[in-house]
Amino acid sequence: MKRSLSLTALSLTALMLAFGAQAAAPEEAMNKAGCMACHAKDKKMVGPAFKDIAAKGYAASFTISVM
Repeated sequence: MKRSLSLTALSLTALMLAFGAQAAAPEEAMNKAGCMACHAKDKKMVGPAFKDIAAKGYAASFTISVM
């Protein structure tokens, strides 16, 4: 599960870098993109927790395509 969460975070970071946002860490990229307004790492808020998304095992390409 940690690998999936890391892959999701890496995908988010890659997406942000592709759009010109320079981020030192995946968390910073997620904050800048506004993801943290609805999502948290380990608990459901408005949207599902990142760990729950990672547990579904989506491919990085799919994760990027739905953002």
